[in-house]
Amino acid sequence: CYWLLNLDMAARAADILGHHDDAARYRARFKEIGQTVHQHFFNAASNSYANGEQPYLVFPLILGITPPEQQPLVRQQLMKTILETDKGHINSGLHGCWLLFNYLMANGRNDVIYTMVSQTTYPGWGYMLEQGATTVWEEWNGNNSRLHSTLLAVGNWFSEGVGGLRADPAHPGYKRFLVEPGPVGAVNRAKASFNSPYGQIRSEWRKETGRFKLDLQVPPNSSALVSIPASEASRVRENGRPAAEARGVRFVRMEGGRAMFECDAGRYAFAVE
Repeated sequence: CYWLLNLDMAARAADILGHHDDAARYRARFKEIGQTVHQHFFNAASNSYANGEQPYLVFPLILGITPPEQQPLVRQQLMKTILETDKGHINSGLHGCWLLFNYLMANGRNDVIYTMVSQTTYPGWGYMLEQGATTVWEEWNGNNSRLHSTLLAVGNWFSEGVGGLRADPAHPGYKRFLVEPGPVGAVNRAKASFNSPYGQIRSEWRKETGRFKLDLQVPPNSSALVSIPASEASRVRENGRPAAEARGVRFVRMEGGRAMFECDAGRYAFAVE
């Protein structure tokens, strides 16, 4: 699967650089190897891969080598593994944490990440804190180094999952970026910023008396695709007016209980009525 991940990144880079023949060759190899990986490692009886642990379920889903008709079954097995088999704990090492959190964020499952991050029993970051840790350990049980750069994927979740600031893979360099705030669990507010090549991006959201509010800064010569939790687009307002009618804002679609808006450069104050 790491071989496939490298081929995918190489194909994307080749396309961006205009080397389309190279990209086509990488993708042909990706398809060949991907089919072999699925045939060799997939367990149809349990809808899982390899030994069925969290990283081995999520990696084929990220790469798209799981056939479309089997993807819902593997996703269901992943949720069962996290929430039932592992009782809401993370069960992965360095690389698997990164893969797992990226997949869950991309698929709107901040609630599952919140469950894993909130655990205070072994294994997990909460367990480290309960044991008096002030730095991140090399291993969940505290063996070896206790000041290590391994299990740090949780940090990315705070900025991209909760704060909601993400790069748009289709627009390299933050010419266009994604804003998808993640109100989840007991988290009632968050703010995040990023110094992009076009200037500072700032996002601050909060829940006040049951209302969701988002203040956003989109730097010059860039744009943002903003995803706001709302049952209907008509409930979203920007500076007191319907968001779809606000200057620099265009309604795109409703998706998964969220209203999606395209925003030009500027400052915005969104609120859900």
